[in-house]
Amino acid sequence: MMDNEQFKKGIEDLKSIRLTDVEKARMLESIFATPIPSPYMKRIPVFAFVYSFILLITAGGITYASASSLPGDVLYTIKTGVVESVLDVVNRSPENRIVWEEEKVERRIVEAEVLAKQGRLDDKKLEGLGRSIEKSSIAFTKAVNTAASSTTTSTSSARERAEGQKKEFRRKINERQESKVESTRGNINRLKDTAIKVLDDEDRDDNEGDDEDNK
Repeated sequence: MMDNEQFKKGIEDLKSIRLTDVEKARMLESIFATPIPSPYMKRIPVFAFVYSFILLITAGGITYASASSLPGDVLYTIKTGVVESVLDVVNRSPENRIVWEEEKVERRIVEAEVLAKQGRLDDKKLEGLGRSIEKSSIAFTKAVNTAASSTTTSTSSARERAEGQKKEFRRKINERQESKVESTRGNINRLKDTAIKVLDDEDRDDNEGDDEDNK
């Protein structure tokens, strides 16, 4: 069982995590929302599981240093494979997932822009960033649909809400400032188009489904 000292230590470790205040709040919310296992079940206490994540992302300054890393950098795997994977777990509710996946798309585009300015945006990095953007965009649309369908409003209202969130996401992507480096502008636009295409495909599937229902 978790004693008071362990709990206090965990909270102090949580405060030291080099994340934004919003991310820390979501992590704390996730900890308290995690079910406590039955004392009759031989399982590792839930705190040990959560604490292992906390220790993982508070190890020295590695996590902080990885925040500004780019594809091809040594610490980029820590940024995407460790820190962002932990935040995937923390932001598991549909509402939080919507915000988080949108943020990841923004991160990948910014990374591409920085790489382009440095002359390091090659085809391999561009392809990897494109796959990541596509994955996050798909997760975004799924979260939007899940959040909309879980409300107590009517089906039409839920659909309007989902469409509004997708429209706002599309607007943010489209309104991003064009790259000042003309030679790389097309590559950055390709990444933006990857996210937009996921939304367009989703809209097309919804419309086809409506057509079938109306037959």
